[in-house]
Amino acid sequence: MLVDASWEEVQTGLLKHSRLLAGESISILEAAGRVSSEDLIADSDLPACNQSAVDGYAVADESPTGKGQYYITGHLDLGEISPLALKPGQAMGVLTGGNLPLGGRAVVPHEKVEIQNHYLRSREVIKPGNNIKPAGEDYVKGSQLLSRGSVLTPGDIGLLAAYGKTSVTVSRKPRVAVLCLSKHVVPWQSLPEPGQIRDSNGPLLSALVLQDGGLPISIKNVSKTETSVKTVAAELLEQADILIMTGGTYAEGGNEARRLMEQLGAEIIYWDVPVQPGSHTGASVRNSQLLFALSGNPAACAVGYQLFVAPVLRAMQG
Repeated sequence: MLVDASWEEVQTGLLKHSRLLAGESISILEAAGRVSSEDLIADSDLPACNQSAVDGYAVADESPTGKGQYYITGHLDLGEISPLALKPGQAMGVLTGGNLPLGGRAVVPHEKVEIQNHYLRSREVIKPGNNIKPAGEDYVKGSQLLSRGSVLTPGDIGLLAAYGKTSVTVSRKPRVAVLCLSKHVVPWQSLPEPGQIRDSNGPLLSALVLQDGGLPISIKNVSKTETSVKTVAAELLEQADILIMTGGTYAEGGNEARRLMEQLGAEIIYWDVPVQPGSHTGASVRNSQLLFALSGNPAACAVGYQLFVAPVLRAMQG
């Protein structure tokens, strides 16, 4: 057990006890903000074939006798594919993002051409590859789309959709329960009696857990339970990966939070860290679950969460 250790030492000890949670497959529509638990590789080029980067005309090689003119053989709408390849001296109308006909060596913007009697002449020098988006320009087959441990952004969701993915494997959200040990603190929805205060730490921690990708499953206050504190904590641990206890970290002649951890059969990892506010803090491990004791002071509680709980939540998600 670490006693009065630096918060860096404490964080290192906590991460050694942080298990990586299993992955689960979810719809890409629900995946923004989740953590990918796998590397995802492109199974094809994107785009899959050459496309036009502008509205205009795809032109083939110049005809030896064409004198810089190209005969317009037709127009392609978006999604259409030309059954015939362009021959030297021919052109075909194309749209931005549309497929190019075979034989097209460049695209001339429509505002850069002069058309007369189905023939066009370019007002700019035609260079091979001009205004063509080649196959694989965004992603080449075999390249990495997503890496394990990356937080999925809306852009990632769009990329998955572009590859036809309906689901993605992400790390399961850590389940977190909060237990307030202060007997004078009542649920925030309650009307306090003289000498009592509302619980602000429970909702605060719940919001912080959500922000870090966790899943708050319960907020309990010992002031409103007729069951023993040990029983309540044990019931919460039947559902939670992490149990955060607030209050009871320091009292003259005793330490309720630490005593409860020991009653639950947890092994103390550290106790007391020289940080302000919130030096009276600790954590323990019970099987693969982690139990944290944070100060009942809201500011100290928030500091303790950020220093000790948040890194563990992120580690559990990879």
